[in-house]
Amino acid sequence: MAGARPLAIRFAEAKERATREISLSHPLRDCLNLMESEFNIDRIYEAIERYHDERSAAALAAEDPMLREARRVVLELIKAWNNACLDIKNAQLWLKCAAKDWRHGLMRRISTNLFTVPEQFSDTVDHIQTVRDARLVEKDLGPRVDWIKSIVAAIDAAKAFEKLPYAEQSFEICRVLAAENTAVKSQVAALEAQLSAIQATLKPPKRKSLMRSRNNSKRKDHGIERLAS
Repeated sequence: MAGARPLAIRFAEAKERATREISLSHPLRDCLNLMESEFNIDRIYEAIERYHDERSAAALAAEDPMLREARRVVLELIKAWNNACLDIKNAQLWLKCAAKDWRHGLMRRISTNLFTVPEQFSDTVDHIQTVRDARLVEKDLGPRVDWIKSIVAAIDAAKAFEKLPYAEQSFEICRVLAAENTAVKSQVAALEAQLSAIQATLKPPKRKSLMRSRNNSKRKDHGIERLAS
């Protein structure tokens, strides 16, 4: 029985097979870095099995042009995401300096979400075995890529502003402040309109009650005048 053989020998055999069968550039080859244990022997053999499953799927994709195209679309999205991650990571030092610059403070362009560096995705698509699976991955990645591109665009806009001549920088700052002032005035006008609408819905005092209150007030004033005379 295999379990009766020493752990070290069985672990070495598993690693030797993984070394022989898993290609050098494949992420599953990381199983060779596992520590010696019964559990990790199973993990190594699972990695070998997954590798062969992915190769079979890749061979199928080579025969299916629709799956090959679907994988290509997913791979392009992954590359776009990973490139954007690198752009954000490389911009962190500049962002830290820009966040202390009063000009960028007035422009309101250095927001906190620019300092979050997302993790990159694995660039292998061999695990996608059907066109439907590829469409689902594409549907999930599409909005994420749009979001991360907007982050990169915000960083590029802030860098472009800093490269402008000082006169143009001043004009841009004035334009942004004027736009903010207009927005605040619009918000105040909207709040005033809402307040007026609320006041219009309030019930006015009844006319009889109002007349009675006025008559009582007149009687009191008349009584005071008689006492004074």
